[in-house]
Amino acid sequence: KNGFERGSSFAAFEIVILNIAVPKLFQLVNYLESHPHETSYQASLYIKICIFRWINTAVITTVVKPLLSTLEASKGALIPSVHQILKAEIMTVPLVHMLDIPGNIKRHILAPHATNQAAMNSFFTGAPCFLGEKYTDVTKIVFLCFFYSVIFPSSFFFGAAALGLTYMTAKFNLLRTWAPMPKLGDDIAKLSRQVFFPLALLALVIMSE
Repeated sequence: KNGFERGSSFAAFEIVILNIAVPKLFQLVNYLESHPHETSYQASLYIKICIFRWINTAVITTVVKPLLSTLEASKGALIPSVHQILKAEIMTVPLVHMLDIPGNIKRHILAPHATNQAAMNSFFTGAPCFLGEKYTDVTKIVFLCFFYSVIFPSSFFFGAAALGLTYMTAKFNLLRTWAPMPKLGDDIAKLSRQVFFPLALLALVIMSE
């Protein structure tokens, strides 16, 4: 709660940073689990990250805000806070993906100091890409827009901008930054289509009542 009291802008960036950092912990947790194939691993990662990002991005903002601040226009009220979260998603997440700080450190700082050619080549293999995490980049924005669409209809316009930038940065990284991904089945797509998107629609219906 103290994070929100320091200002909605700062709190929004706290939320975005957590959305970027915490999935790394879930990846470590997944390594401790036993999965029969890569598709199962990615699906498990998708479920963990999706639930966390939905709660962190949308639900927790409602929980920590007083009910009387729902329709207020003051800086720390609910609607300005959601506005700041969407702006942070538009600006921060694509920027972090485009900068690829770990990859640039490997290519431009560590690689020139490698002791042999094989070690140097290892710094140019590309960043690992987790499809389960990339799916949640989309579902968290959709859920956030649906969750607050009644009190903040403009969220759909901000959400469209965030999804467009997510698509463009993901396409750039897929072609130029990320390492090749292993062959996967359709488990993640089915989870998104049959479970998480219907749950997002259910949230839209409930919040519209």
